[in-house]
Amino acid sequence: MKLLIILPSTHRGGNEEHALTIARAALNEEWEVHAAFPAVEGLRTLAADVQRLGIVLHDLDLSERYVRRMRLLRVDGKNFFLTHRLLSRVAPDVVMIDLPWHTWGLGSMLACAWSGVPTAVIFQLVAPAIEIRQETKAVYRWAHTRRQTWIAVSNNNRMLLANAFGVATDSIKLIYNGTRVSVSDGRSRQEQAALRREVREELDIKPHATIVLSVGRLSRQKGYALFLPILVDVLNAFPSVHFVWVGDGEERSSLEDELDARHLREHVLLLGHRNDVYRLFEAADLFVLPTLFEGHPFSLLEAMAHGVPVIASDASGIPEILQHEVHGIVFPAGSSEALKGALLDALRNPTKMRRLAEAAAIRARDFTEEQMVSQTMNVLRSLARESLHRTT
Repeated sequence: MKLLIILPSTHRGGNEEHALTIARAALNEEWEVHAAFPAVEGLRTLAADVQRLGIVLHDLDLSERYVRRMRLLRVDGKNFFLTHRLLSRVAPDVVMIDLPWHTWGLGSMLACAWSGVPTAVIFQLVAPAIEIRQETKAVYRWAHTRRQTWIAVSNNNRMLLANAFGVATDSIKLIYNGTRVSVSDGRSRQEQAALRREVREELDIKPHATIVLSVGRLSRQKGYALFLPILVDVLNAFPSVHFVWVGDGEERSSLEDELDARHLREHVLLLGHRNDVYRLFEAADLFVLPTLFEGHPFSLLEAMAHGVPVIASDASGIPEILQHEVHGIVFPAGSSEALKGALLDALRNPTKMRRLAEAAAIRARDFTEEQMVSQTMNVLRSLARESLHRTT
């Protein structure tokens, strides 16, 4: 079987990690795997990892820019042509399009529909209250009927997607994102303590300081700006706290400027993309996800599986994962004051947070990487068989 994975992305995040996980699974089944995405700085590490795995990499300039008028022609038309040309060259049995934003990738979806290539389209993020023109909805619906399986990663995501494009909810498949569970089972307590010390030494953080970790793309959607008005108050109450932010994105420069202006850079470490996030989870005392809207966040599941106490907003599909005061602390999305209250509560009550973390680790077993991979590969196998039947 030959699988082509298309990513209309600009930065590496959970969407891209999902694609890489499915690519590994296909390679394990001895599929021939191709990947296509733009050759941009934000995806440089992804390109290196793709090539290291033996995946055939194609530079596909699926630039997604905001265009006020004639978008279907100016952006999606160009992307249709580039994708159609790539399909002719690669001749895949099945295509998987992983979308970091629900209105991206239309040109590629149309090219696959026009070419008749069976395609799985995975919508990782569907923003609420986005108006879509009726004629554009009609184009999406046409593509949906052309041998395309649409996949949502949460129930909330699925309902928003159905409403956005005017399709039946039950025509969209639900496959929850998943993470590896029992991630620390292979290490003794002494080994975990040693790893914790090692990471803190690397980050120049004292052994008994408190690390508050956030993992996610540095974009407006992820809500990092909510930290800025409250950091001083939290640090005044808990001077030994260090905030560690993992990820990169378009908001990095502005966040750094704000931290500099507030003289907070020594308390907030921006680490960029890391291939060893699991080590940071082992060293963290608290995980915070202040996102404004979300699909089904990998970082939250990973923190829960590592047994790190969690604070998260109630955005989108997060309540499908996390129950307030059962698995962690949940606060109203978009509220800096509520985030401050949640942080101070967690820092003042470590015993309670450890109890919630134990419950969260059990909850994480409901969202496993094994289930995600198995269900997604079943869809891809089914679509690929369609392709084979069509050519025989």
